[in-house]
Amino acid sequence: RASAADAISDDHGGSEVIRRMRTLLKRTDFVSTPLSLDDLAESTVQLVTSDALLHGVTIEFRPAGDLPVVYGDGVQIQQVILNLLTNAITAAANGGAAGGRVTMWTGVATAPYVELGVHDTGKGIRDADLGRVFEPFFTTKADGLGMGLAISHTIVDAHGGRLLVENGPAGGATFRVHLRTDRNRRHPAAQPLGSGVELV
Repeated sequence: RASAADAISDDHGGSEVIRRMRTLLKRTDFVSTPLSLDDLAESTVQLVTSDALLHGVTIEFRPAGDLPVVYGDGVQIQQVILNLLTNAITAAANGGAAGGRVTMWTGVATAPYVELGVHDTGKGIRDADLGRVFEPFFTTKADGLGMGLAISHTIVDAHGGRLLVENGPAGGATFRVHLRTDRNRRHPAAQPLGSGVELV
């Protein structure tokens, strides 16, 4: 009975993942409203604090303060931040050294963008994989689906923004989200991931 209950639970969990993917990827316009990136980032940190503690990872958030507002769908942008933080916690926890750390900050990037950055003290990303991390179904995790970063890239792109990745000079990986501070660009509906890849 316990094994059957576990199987049912796993099945329900998988169904929920697929349902959320379909919601994010379907061709519908999102609601674009003025957002405080600092507030959105801070509330997202609170969602992962317990998970970070369980992994022995410290999160340091450095808000810029007095940032111009960005425009977009708050739920979708928070999904991106949550995915980056979750990945960073996992990377920092598996970095091979005790006391892993994740640093997140906000700041002004080249106009008309502001930036949210996430850096971990993990092992970094292989140079050969840097160009593939946003591809659907590509993952460096043994139990990864390879969809989190691909979905995040799609969301940011649909907002007229940029999602960038690089390895830090002292180790670890750094992801940068650039979001627009103007409304001159018409936000398109989210497009399916990859060429010919669409969840239906």
